Amino acid sequence: MSTAKRQPDYIDRILFATDLTQQTEYAVSYALSLAHERCAHLTFLHVLGKDSHVPDRSRVMEYCERELRGMMPSDAGAWCDAQFVVIEGDPAEDMLNFANTDNSDLIVLGLPRDKVFSTHFRTGVTYSVVSGATCPVLTVRDILS
Repeated sequence: MSTAKRQPDYIDRILFATDLTQQTEYAVSYALSLAHERCAHLTFLHVLGKDSHVPDRSRVMEYCERELRGMMPSDAGAWCDAQFVVIEGDPAEDMLNFANTDNSDLIVLGLPRDKVFSTHFRTGVTYSVVSGATCPVLTVRDILS
């Protein structure tokens, strides 16, 4: 875990974590806008659950990386230093580990419009990331679904 004290207004490294569903696509515009405004490094991350039963994991991981790359506008390379990462593991745990290792200053997550975010049950990927992150987390609710 990183012990460096973060400056509240300093955003140099943004982590956009997505499950690649349509509901999280709205959040990518926020991540891209912040990266553009701050000239920040932007990492697109997808965590493929270990318990997913797929016959050809390498092919699925390649597909996921293509999907991540497709979220970035073609002209964004001129103003955005981007990285595309697909890993296997526990989505919440590995998002948090990646954010700490990468020294992310902000995590951006997309939420479906009808997602009920409850602190009473203390379950789910979003709850785990929001409550366990060492940096701010911006959750963006999809308004189009």
